[in-house]
This record gives sequence, C-alpha cells and structure tokens, in this order.
Amino acid sequence: MDRSPKPARQRVEALLTNARKRQILVVGDLMLDQYLYGEMETSNEPPMMRMRIDREEYRLGGAGNVAHNLAGLGASTTLIALVGDNHRRELDTLLSQKGAVNIKPMFIRDAERPTTIKTRYVAGSSVEFRGDRESRSQINGKLERDVKSAITRHAAEASAVIVSDYQKGFITRAIFETASAIAKAQTIPLFADPKMRQASFYRGVDVLTPNQKEASHLVEQPVQTEEETRAAGEKLFLQTQAKVILLTRGRDGMMLFEVDREPILIPTAAKEVFDVVGAGDTVIAVLSLMRSCGATFPEAATIANIAAGIVVGKMGTATVTPQELLAQF
Repeated sequence: MDRSPKPARQRVEALLTNARKRQILVVGDLMLDQYLYGEMETSNEPPMMRMRIDREEYRLGGAGNVAHNLAGLGASTTLIALVGDNHRRELDTLLSQKGAVNIKPMFIRDAERPTTIKTRYVAGSSVEFRGDRESRSQINGKLERDVKSAITRHAAEASAVIVSDYQKGFITRAIFETASAIAKAQTIPLFADPKMRQASFYRGVDVLTPNQKEASHLVEQPVQTEEETRAAGEKLFLQTQAKVILLTRGRDGMMLFEVDREPILIPTAAKEVFDVVGAGDTVIAVLSLMRSCGATFPEAATIANIAAGIVVGKMGTATVTPQELLAQF
C-alpha cells in the first residue's frame, strides 16, 4: 500500500494563495459550542460536585465550524443552516469576528426548535461534563423547500458543495438529493461528512469523509485494522458510488481511496492530542478547499491531515490559519 508524500512548501503556499479566490457552499447542521470554565468543588446541599463558573465562551460548531475553517483559510463561504430564535446575539457576534468575516450566512429560521447548543463544563484542561439542547425532528414542508431553494440559488457561485451531516434533522434525503443534483448540474464536486445512517443515504456523493466509527456503521462491519479499513473503503464505493473515500482513523492517520487506484496511507500528523472535537470539520473543509484550488487528492488529503493535527492540539472547537499550516512544510 502506498504512502502519500508531503507536498513541497512552495506548492502549499500556491494552493493557499488560490484559496482566497474560491467560494465554497456549506449545507448542514449548525451548532453553537458553549464552554463554561471554572473550578470543581464540593457542594453540601446535597453532597455533590459543583462547578464555580468564572467565564463562558461561544464558538461555531458543526457546519459552522466547517465554514469557519474555510473562512480562516481565506475562502468565501456561504453557509446554509437552520437556526432557532435563541442565541441570535451570540451567532451575530461570532460571525462578525475577524476569522469569520468571509462567511455569508443564509439561515433558515424555525421558531419551533432551538439552535443546537452543546455546553461543555471545563475545569483546568479537562471537560467534566457536556449538556446538549437540540431538536432531532426531521424538517419538512416549507422549511425543507426553503433549504432546497437556497441550495439551488447559491450553488451556482460555488467551486464545491459540502454537506456537514450531524443527523439533527436538517439533512433530509430530499435535501441531500437536491445538493447532489445541483452539484452535478453545475459540474462541481459534492463532499459529505456522514453520520450513522445507511450508506445508501449518501448515494450520489463525490467525496465521503467518514471516521472509523461512522464507516463501521455505514458498512455494518468492524473498521479497526488496516485490512478492515481497506475492506470498508471498497464496500463504501459500491454502496455510495462515490469517487473518493477519505477514511479518518484517529491516531492511525487516514486512508485515501480513489476509484481504480491503490489506497494510500497517510500517517497521523498530530504531535499532541489535546481535544479531538471538530477535527472532522477541519478535514472536510481543508480537503475540499485544497482540491478546488487544484491539489491532487493525495496532496489535499495530506494537507487536511496536517491541518487536523494542528487543531487537535488546541482546546475545543478550533480552526487553522494559513500561517500555522504553512509552518508545517
């Protein structure tokens, strides 16, 4: 099995320069990641542990983190997502920050459900607990029609379409089929980060980026060893008719599958793993952007792997800058 060579620094620099000329459409489950920082102490009413909260912080999560990673690398990004009436101020604040100014939000509002928010309670460098506020009910009717219409309008401007599926009820089969049909009509690639569904749901995708757990669910068999990973990639080709599968394997790196080519092993680039939250968002963002800038898939996957290695060394949902990425070459 082949191993992917590391691109030269000048090559990566040229790709990052081209990134500022690209526009990517992201469709998916937007989340707010809330971090509450403090110290754990004992409460006696009744006896239990409690946290004395010192400060809070919000970050873009889910499809928002995908868009944030793209914007941080200079790409113009249109984000189609569903939001509720809560946390508008926090969303507006995040989208006005320097690293997110390249994001064009096209939000579909639903007063009947909350904006998904994941709250993490952090003591020192450890996440003690996470609480989620969300609705997983599948959208339909006017909401679904509005999303399909937004995809149709904005795909014409895009170099690629990313579906960021966190299975919160936003990515319905009809919405995925619309994204696939429009991408094919515009002759642009459709990338998808999948969740725990039947593999046939993603039929029509060009590039699929599952992690081991997701791949195992999709193919209904273990995906741990190199041999099992290879078997899973080949099965996913048959089930989804994708052109490319990038299967992320945590500390074992990645395995890249292209039709009619030998799979490529990409060793992990992480020097220190602090927090894996959002690493998959970074992978699909960088992979799609580098590919739209002219990188080969082995080049794009290698750069995405290095970008993921940077963000897992940071606390919480994070992005990578061009300077951080270029410093690794």
